[in-house]
Amino acid sequence: IPAVLLDRNIPGLPIPYICLDNKKAGYEGTKHLIDEGFNEIGFIAYDMKLQHMYDRANGYRTAMEDAGLGENSCIQYVNFKNMEESCEAAVDYMLQQKRKALFFASNGIATECMKILEKKNIRVPEDMAVMVFDGGDVFSFYHCSVTFIEQPLKEIAFKSVQTIIEVIENQEIENKNIVTPGKLIIGESSRKSTRQDAKS
Repeated sequence: IPAVLLDRNIPGLPIPYICLDNKKAGYEGTKHLIDEGFNEIGFIAYDMKLQHMYDRANGYRTAMEDAGLGENSCIQYVNFKNMEESCEAAVDYMLQQKRKALFFASNGIATECMKILEKKNIRVPEDMAVMVFDGGDVFSFYHCSVTFIEQPLKEIAFKSVQTIIEVIENQEIENKNIVTPGKLIIGESSRKSTRQDAKS
């Protein structure tokens, strides 16, 4: 049965896939925070053995290491089945570690953790900078614009259909994998300049 994986890559499975370049996106998002002047950056991801979660965290680690901040790397994992409690524990740990910026590996994690920051009176971006994988309508209700990595969903969808047609017609699956770059959308949530303006 011809098949194509959409937004996922399962290593060792001989099926074509179309997905975001998650490692590069993780790298570029972290580098943006570093370029803004943040050194104490934390990363929060799902506690799942999923390749895209691993790649995003790996991109974060690599960017920190390339900037000479490898020893400052700090990753926490949250439980999808117990989001509220595990996200609060992750945020508490990041605050204990004096993180000044948080990079969330999904918009679901971001939504839960940003509610917790709000509950703890941690202001974004004045007290904590924020970076998110994927935007979402929910963030349009937030008090400041949120910086996020945008996935090219239309391009991924188009290429997935195009690929499955090619597989059906030619019965070939080699060299069909497609990795697409994300786009960094910069909002107020990651701007150190915004924080400094608020203090002055």
